[in-house]
Amino acid sequence: MATKIAKKENNLPAGLMEDMLADAGDGIEYTTEELTIPRIKMAQAVSAEVKKSEGSFIEGLAIGDIFNTVSREVHPQEEGINVVVAYQRTAYYERIPDNGGYVGEHAADSQEVKEATRDGSMEWLANGNEIVKTDESYVLVQSESGWAPALIAMTKTQLKVSRRWKTQILMQTVEIKGESKRLPLYGTIWNLNTVDETNKQGQTYKNWVVKKVGIVDDPVLYNEAKTFRQSVSDGEVKTTPDQDTGVPPDSSVSDDSIPF
Repeated sequence: MATKIAKKENNLPAGLMEDMLADAGDGIEYTTEELTIPRIKMAQAVSAEVKKSEGSFIEGLAIGDIFNTVSREVHPQEEGINVVVAYQRTAYYERIPDNGGYVGEHAADSQEVKEATRDGSMEWLANGNEIVKTDESYVLVQSESGWAPALIAMTKTQLKVSRRWKTQILMQTVEIKGESKRLPLYGTIWNLNTVDETNKQGQTYKNWVVKKVGIVDDPVLYNEAKTFRQSVSDGEVKTTPDQDTGVPPDSSVSDDSIPF
């Protein structure tokens, strides 16, 4: 992990610990608009986080590693990252070409989306802007300090991985009192890692690979995921589109080349 910090909370004087317990949360009164939900991203060769000349550089981050955009915690490719999915949605974001920024979001059944035209891995609106279909998974991520909320956004070639992941989620069942029941979305732990892929231009880049770890067997974790799901559903969790999709242009590959 990058930037490890020694834990000292157990060395605090007893009196101070009691004061902190009594004052828990005091002064931390932020609205959701003031907070940023962390994003979980993979490091590509083009990622600013792997370049020492960039302000967002993360020490120890290598291509293929997974990182948290807020805590800047690094999960090595050899290990990947464990998550519990709490909520999923598909968004259609309008973006101005050549890093011009996002304009807004369109409904899936809007006329603009229906009339969009495809060119390779990209889709274009009638006004010349790009429409970026994005599968967003709101998850609890396991780290050294426990489980915490985050967002994983998959777009372009990553959508093929997302479709397979959703199929796997749909297949998860458990036997209860002799009956096979489908698990809730937040009933399974998944491991995400990265693999190499190559596009038509011969460019190599990283894509997600998802594997099942097991069923959630911790009641606390289960209820945390369920509560997080409700918060997102109620609109209490705010996000903004990611300016960087992390995928090279025309990264088209066949579904068969993306493993589970």
